[in-house]
Amino acid sequence: MIAQRLKPETAALAVIPAEPTHAYALRALSLTAYYATTEEAALWYKPEEFMSRMQAFPEGQFVAVHLPTNEIVGYTSGMRFNYDPSVPFTETWEHTTGFG
Repeated sequence: MIAQRLKPETAALAVIPAEPTHAYALRALSLTAYYATTEEAALWYKPEEFMSRMQAFPEGQFVAVHLPTNEIVGYTSGMRFNYDPSVPFTETWEHTTGFG
């Protein structure tokens, strides 16, 4: 686990807006965090999907950077969409996220 590797004296973190240059690190972090198989990895967590989220809603995408190593150690990803609770929500995840 990444958190166990950080020592208190060097665990300086910064939370900053995600940038397209972070996309490959976000993919690697996601594959580690969610224990994706090789088959799942081929379908999930494509760098283009992270970049698509940054383009669609940049103010909802953040990364946690371990400052001494500049390693991405966390992220959060938000999205906004129109939702009417009086209408059944039946579309697929792919459609909801715009395939990203």
